[in-house]
Amino acid sequence: MIDAPRVYERSKKAFLILSLSLFIMLYWIIGSAINVYFYPVVSVIFEILWLPVLILTFALPVLSFMWWSKEHYSYKSIYLYSILAVFVGAIVANVIH
Repeated sequence: MIDAPRVYERSKKAFLILSLSLFIMLYWIIGSAINVYFYPVVSVIFEILWLPVLILTFALPVLSFMWWSKEHYSYKSIYLYSILAVFVGAIVANVIH
């Protein structure tokens, strides 16, 4: 008997992508909500992380969409929520700013 392939699989990769998306969301919201240059330690962290976060802001939704399509666009997929987290973070950061 052949088992049917699972459409939705909780993997370490999916949780890594989701956690990176949540980090990016928080990065943009914190950067818009507070003056990061008022606190020297926070400003150093933000200056070090700006380029990786900028690259991930554009790359993660594309990668998440590719992996979400491999899961046949399931609403239970973690990749869908990863895409939504990046978009919500960008929208909230623009509204706060």
